[in-house]
Amino acid sequence: MALALGLQKVVTPLPRRMLEELQRRNYASETIRGYILSVQQSAEYFGKSPENMGGEEICRFQLYLLQEKHVSPDTVEMRVSARAQLESARAIHTARPPLGLLLSPGARECSWRAARQW
Repeated sequence: MALALGLQKVVTPLPRRMLEELQRRNYASETIRGYILSVQQSAEYFGKSPENMGGEEICRFQLYLLQEKHVSPDTVEMRVSARAQLESARAIHTARPPLGLLLSPGARECSWRAARQW
């Protein structure tokens, strides 16, 4: 199914698990594509695997999207949702709790700060 969605780059274990979970939950193919591409783009931006990114990188990526790429706050929110799905896949498949980065006070403040600057 990954090839049918045009997601040939889904090669690392965590994004692959995310893809499988989204398919299992019957997400629309366009939503899956957007989420996977979002995770890939953030990994490319930082030059490292999504497994190795934390709250600071998420915040910096949000600011980059708003300030340099000039995407809408709705698009940034979709990117945050993609990261939440990635963390959910991590928790389901590793028996580890999600990092909780997206709901931490610092991450929320970063998102609000970025949105106000936009």
